[in-house]
Amino acid sequence: MLTLDVGSGTGSLHTARGNVCIDLCKRPQNNPPNFVCADAHHLPFKDGTFDSVGIYEVIEHVESPIQCLREIRRVLKEKATLNLTTPNVFFWRVVLKQVRDLPAVLSDTGHISCWSQVEMRNLLLNTGFTGMLFRFTTLPLVFSPHKTLDRIARFVLPAGMSERNMTVSCVKSEDRSE
Repeated sequence: MLTLDVGSGTGSLHTARGNVCIDLCKRPQNNPPNFVCADAHHLPFKDGTFDSVGIYEVIEHVESPIQCLREIRRVLKEKATLNLTTPNVFFWRVVLKQVRDLPAVLSDTGHISCWSQVEMRNLLLNTGFTGMLFRFTTLPLVFSPHKTLDRIARFVLPAGMSERNMTVSCVKSEDRSE
């Protein structure tokens, strides 16, 4: 299995999750394996190279999510998998900030897009992915001074509001004429 990690991170605390890793940095501190300095909008790989691609907490930072997902689809083998995570726009703390007219998801450093589950499903369908499985999670290593409130939220709210991240697994659909 050959896995590509798109946006593997460049800091010493970032974890690279692929056999091949790309990011925009020339010398990443985290020393990912088989690192390639590349832009996710123009991947330097042949069509149908990878068995899976992971893009973790990156899609909200790219200029053109559609172009990025089309490139990922191009480098995936037929029926290969894409695993994607992005901030959950309906996370209870984000919604509360929006209600109080405080900076929220889009004001975080570098975040230029955000999606609901329905919007993400449409984005993935329109770029050639099917078989989507959505989950809502809170990724590890997220410091929260609101642990007690987060526990209460998990008890009273649906996962789509009580968890910080939206996680999607999907499959490259069969080739279609474009």
